Amino acid sequence: MRKLIVIFLLLFILAGCAEKEFESSEVIENFPIPAEANPIESEATNPNIVAFQKYRYSNNNEPQGISKEYLAAIEDEGWSELEEEQMGATRFFSNGERKVAIEALPDSISLYEYKE
Repeated sequence: MRKLIVIFLLLFILAGCAEKEFESSEVIENFPIPAEANPIESEATNPNIVAFQKYRYSNNNEPQGISKEYLAAIEDEGWSELEEEQMGATRFFSNGERKVAIEALPDSISLYEYKE
């Protein structure tokens, strides 16, 4: 019985460690965002923006704005970084059909999908 309890506790602990780190954006299909990011009500005024969402995200303390894990999650979804277009905290990605920018600041992340 004791072994069964230990096994159950280990499974419970391991299940907690397997939480999703990233989830798909509700606004930009197949583009991941950190699971801890919370949408902020806002809107884009640029007419070249097709979709926009700003997220409150306080765990953003990377010098380039995006952690290696987040960059890997973006690439795993089929997006490639357009390094030549990077402007400060704003990085651009394309999946061949669509172009998305991420503006990563210390307390927020904003996603912009541009018209092609």
